[in-house]
Amino acid sequence: MFNQKTSYGLAVLSGILLLLSFPPFNLGGFLAWIAFVPLLIAVWREENLKRMGRLTLVAGLCLIPVWSWLYYEFSWLLPPISSWLGLLCGIFIAGELYTEAVKEYWTPKNRPSGSLIYLPSGLQIIILPVFFTCGWFLMLTIPVIMKFTGALGFGSLAKTQWLNVPVIQMASFTGMYGITFLILLVNCAIAYGIIYYQEHRKVFKPSILAILIFVLMLGWGWLSIPKPVTGDVTIVIIQAPPPEKGNIRDLYVNLSKEATRFNPKAIVWTQWMMKGPSVNREQFASLSKETDNHFIGLSEGFGLSVASPDGETGYSPCAYHYVNLVDEVIHSKWNKLLFPNIQPLDTEFGRVGPLMCMESSPTVPARQLANNEVQLLTILTGSLGFSFPGEIGGNAVYRAVENRKPVVLACPRGSLIVDPYGRIMNDISTQDMVVGRISTSYEATFYTKYGDVFGWSIVGFAAILMIYDFYLKRRSPFMYCERCKAQIAKEVEICPECGRIPKESAWEKSDMGKLWRTISRK
Repeated sequence: MFNQKTSYGLAVLSGILLLLSFPPFNLGGFLAWIAFVPLLIAVWREENLKRMGRLTLVAGLCLIPVWSWLYYEFSWLLPPISSWLGLLCGIFIAGELYTEAVKEYWTPKNRPSGSLIYLPSGLQIIILPVFFTCGWFLMLTIPVIMKFTGALGFGSLAKTQWLNVPVIQMASFTGMYGITFLILLVNCAIAYGIIYYQEHRKVFKPSILAILIFVLMLGWGWLSIPKPVTGDVTIVIIQAPPPEKGNIRDLYVNLSKEATRFNPKAIVWTQWMMKGPSVNREQFASLSKETDNHFIGLSEGFGLSVASPDGETGYSPCAYHYVNLVDEVIHSKWNKLLFPNIQPLDTEFGRVGPLMCMESSPTVPARQLANNEVQLLTILTGSLGFSFPGEIGGNAVYRAVENRKPVVLACPRGSLIVDPYGRIMNDISTQDMVVGRISTSYEATFYTKYGDVFGWSIVGFAAILMIYDFYLKRRSPFMYCERCKAQIAKEVEICPECGRIPKESAWEKSDMGKLWRTISRK
């Protein structure tokens, strides 16, 4: 057994490695694949159940900077003090989500895991990746739940690989959830391989298989990426911060006129939260005519507008964003609430798929647009924070790879133009604007056509594991104490280690439960 200092040291080490894996540090190309290993080893060595929970929480709370952007979101609705309290609550919840799964699905040396305690130890390296990925997939896929948990996508474990171009090619089949699963699988394989070798002085073959899968995915991604192609559609993103004096809308108008020297096909504006630049569609149309350019930006009602030089404008309301939730419930728009749909907007250079900040976090809205034959995805945001530009940049990269569409991200101090393979391709980047040339894409990936086959397969596998655990529980001559997890005979009335009286569930007390227990024992 490790002493407390060693255990907490390993937990902090995992937390720091995880933090460095996320934006803006962007060391996840390497560190994310080993970041959980110290925590897994510390939990495996830990015999005190309460301390085990504290270890996982300590590791999760090291990720505070990753969620610093939440303050800017809360400050939009709440006073400063309440915003800080909201930030702390959000960080606590996020930290728990990252590491609570370790406590629940990773088996300590002398105790069962918090859940699925009857499963064989040989399944150790697969249980945690399956249930962690399953939980995040469901939170970011089910429409109504997505309204409240969509922000979690900004801190998805897959974001640690947003600059690792060969690895993320896997997302064209599995979505970003396949990357999350693979990261945890490799971490569990390394940790359990170390533990198994220490105990048996033998190599754990499933660990070797998991590492081999990672190497194959890396090699396939590296070989499948074609050379970059210079496109024929020039895009300019206006990302200037608010001026100390004057109107930000006037600043954006002046910069847009200046940007015409690049002969762009479209000019995109960021969304500065609270301060604009929010304009009405008539103003967009007038500016588009004056500069002979398409304009894409935020207009009234938290929707996106595209104005064409011929005077036509298109408008797409923000179908997934949380600000529309109350309005939808009040007006009983249940069909839109349960099955929202974002409509693409037509331009001379192809169909544009407009996404707001929150809509870019889950995979569903972008895939919906890709199935509507868009050739370009645009993401507009105005949020700030220590790590936010990289996190929403990760959204842009994954949405590009998943659907093989170029993505234009308009973000204050972090705008990007991404090609269909997830490569950042800014030709010119200044404090005020980003310029790049893209080729619109008509390609459809496996993920675009068939959706979350991998994600729902993980959900199905998780259900199978739970059913198998229930089956083993009924056949087992032993049970585990709810308090101390000690293994005791089912006939024992009081746990000999902690003195707790085992409680039968309602099912176990029922006649059917007693009959099932009798049959399973035979």
